[in-house]
Amino acid sequence: SVSPRLYIACGISGAAQHTSGIREAQTIIAINPDRNAPIFALADLGLLGDAREILRRAIQLLEEEPVGA
Repeated sequence: SVSPRLYIACGISGAAQHTSGIREAQTIIAINPDRNAPIFALADLGLLGDAREILRRAIQLLEEEPVGA
């Protein structure tokens, strides 16, 4: 069981054993290509797609935008 402020689940389906251990997370972001993945029911933000592509693009955006702009 974990209780981080931010938990990013990349490609995690949301099996009961996994979700029971992350319920105490303050914010859960789920990235999964399966729109029916159970993890989305628990997530505060769900991103539908391939985690590698989404994370690659997120990194590009973070590198382009100055912090606090």
